[in-house]
Amino acid sequence: MNTGRRRPATSADRSPPAHLVDDPVEVSSQDESVTEPTSDAPAPFRLASLGSYSLMFAVVTVLTKAVSFIMLPVYTRYLLPAQYGAIELIEMSFDLLTMVAGARLLGGVFRYYYKAQTETERHAVISTSALMICGGYAVVGIGAFLAATPLAHIVLGDARFAGLVRIGALALASQSLTSLPPALLRVQGRFRVVVVVQLARLAMQVALNVLFLVHFRLGPSAIFLSTLLANLCVGGVVLAMVIQPVGLHFSRHVAAALYRFGVPLIAVQAATFILTFGDRPFLRAVTNLTSVGIYTMAYQFAFALASLTQTPFSLVWEPKRFEIATHANHDAIYARVFVYFNVVLLTGSLAVAMFVHDVLHVIATPPFFGASDYVPVLVLSIILQGWASTQDIGILVSERTGYLAVANWVAAGVALVGYAILIPRYALWGAAIATDIGYVVRYALTYWFSQRLWPVRYTWAPVIRLLGITAMTYALSGLIPWGPLVYMLPVRISLFVVYLIVVWYAGVLDPSDRAAALRMIAQFLTRTADAADRSPLIASANGRPTSAA
Repeated sequence: MNTGRRRPATSADRSPPAHLVDDPVEVSSQDESVTEPTSDAPAPFRLASLGSYSLMFAVVTVLTKAVSFIMLPVYTRYLLPAQYGAIELIEMSFDLLTMVAGARLLGGVFRYYYKAQTETERHAVISTSALMICGGYAVVGIGAFLAATPLAHIVLGDARFAGLVRIGALALASQSLTSLPPALLRVQGRFRVVVVVQLARLAMQVALNVLFLVHFRLGPSAIFLSTLLANLCVGGVVLAMVIQPVGLHFSRHVAAALYRFGVPLIAVQAATFILTFGDRPFLRAVTNLTSVGIYTMAYQFAFALASLTQTPFSLVWEPKRFEIATHANHDAIYARVFVYFNVVLLTGSLAVAMFVHDVLHVIATPPFFGASDYVPVLVLSIILQGWASTQDIGILVSERTGYLAVANWVAAGVALVGYAILIPRYALWGAAIATDIGYVVRYALTYWFSQRLWPVRYTWAPVIRLLGITAMTYALSGLIPWGPLVYMLPVRISLFVVYLIVVWYAGVLDPSDRAAALRMIAQFLTRTADAADRSPLIASANGRPTSAA
């Protein structure tokens, strides 16, 4: 794709085009939204709220993972391995269908909501996107329902699973009720409501899983049936709550803009799938299933890193970055948030790389211990993925999402070539290195395209300093000999604590950032103490109320 030979924008050109600038009153009217800054320095409340909401989503993510872990004994007791595998294959197949159902249109919702200049236009974005995305999922789900028999034969090799596919297809048709309402709440700045909705849906789905699996013994159908009911009951109610004040009306102009923005992102999603999972078929052909299993275990730690650092941040950042684009000092905010994001991302990356060996020796069996060797290499790909998803704002604000498709497909092509060359020679190491090469290409192209389209001045000095501290700490951890956890684990923990202290005082965060962090901690402790003081009374043995200890 030709990027053009036009003059790169200068600092005078960097303010968003006039049609991007919302009325400041409208921007600040959202009950949990950030406020318009009054100076070149980002407002502390804005950045503090970004961190606090990200922390809320991180807690929800940890809770969800914990519940999944706790439910494993139930699944393994009431589901046969073949049934568990059938569920996994059906869900993976339906994940591909969501690409065409409209999942990627949500990115356009964030963009055009903050681009809209009037409340009527914002309502049109919400209403039109709801009709399009719900309709898209319904069409795809009904199609999968009608084609259940051939799908069961193709995916599972047995047409007798057609009934299970049909129930799964109904769950797929209702999946928009899970993804769309939280996105619309996020774009309105109602992050606390999103957390409540996620927790409510999680509680209902777990309860239904237990009911259908343990009491009614419905087997794998229980999983899809509980998903369907949770989507309808929780998602349906929340969607009605969001749409009721907006109304239902369809705007062809908004629909065309959403498709123009979102269709290239479908290609991005497909390319990302190749970057993430494309090495498995090569490993299966060159090595064996044991090697694939070890590599998959290593990838689980990389996925966990992304879930605990990038995902909570993105849930808040995706809508807010478009709002920030309307402010005159957006460069300062983007640069500062990028530093904060790296503090969390690189600290998490170091923790995973340093302690994965110890964790595997606690939770896994000896055949999986070797997976720890490949985790640090895969962690690098997660870092690059985080950078690309944070610094693609120029492409998104310019509404030239085709450049993201180009960057991702070039990277996927490079990765495939790397898999073909490196995996036969170096097996699992070749897969991990080729993946990193693909993500390097993806980040480099994304950053280059973004800076050409809508430049942002990032502050690289603290990030480079943080990278150096992180790399040095990891190198020092490699000098610690492996031994009994009771002796060696405290040594690694001590080194990690030293890393945190060095980061705190090494100039990565400026004094105002550190002061703000201390205030947030003090406020959190104060709120916790106040909550303890206001704890409800409980009845004593003699019937008189006493304070709960």
